[in-house]
Amino acid sequence: MKKFAFFVALVASLASSAFGRGYFAVEGAYLPKTSLSIEDGKTLEFSGKGAFEVGIKFGGTLGVDEKHVLYGALGYQTSAKERLENQEIKGFYVPYYESKWSALKLLFGYDFRPRLSNIVRLDLGVNLGYGALNLDREYKLIKGTYYEQTTISETLGTFVYGAKAGVIIDEKFGLGVKVDKITGGNFDVTNAGVYVNFRF
Repeated sequence: MKKFAFFVALVASLASSAFGRGYFAVEGAYLPKTSLSIEDGKTLEFSGKGAFEVGIKFGGTLGVDEKHVLYGALGYQTSAKERLENQEIKGFYVPYYESKWSALKLLFGYDFRPRLSNIVRLDLGVNLGYGALNLDREYKLIKGTYYEQTTISETLGTFVYGAKAGVIIDEKFGLGVKVDKITGGNFDVTNAGVYVNFRF
């Protein structure tokens, strides 16, 4: 019993010394690369003209020098779209096929933040979580002497994973590059861009 009590006290002591500060952050990103892949009789590749992302993070530091961070994040990616023309799908001529997509992301992540100087840290991280992909599609299908025009709007549950590399200045301001992938069913979205954030 005494050994068990000592073990519990030791674990509690280590845990209290390991956990550091909690933080709240706001983040914005510009994604010049955002592409959508759809399997619809053939693989259709759409490249949007860029999108923005805004979000918030709640996290806590671990370790004596607060090198390690665990966090949760909620982000929204604005819409991007592209129209493909003169496609052939399932043996039918498709004069145009337009897709528009945006996403809501709920993520959990880990950051590794070793010091580069007294005020600058390297910031390397990975994350994963759930995404709600909003997808609007419109296309015209030629069938012999007549055509069908179809519009589909749907919200799809997806899996999201990503990574980032950047720096943190004075424990407040962060910037860097990030990539992520939203995948589920017959749809994939790939994003890459730059981010900035501010911690409170």
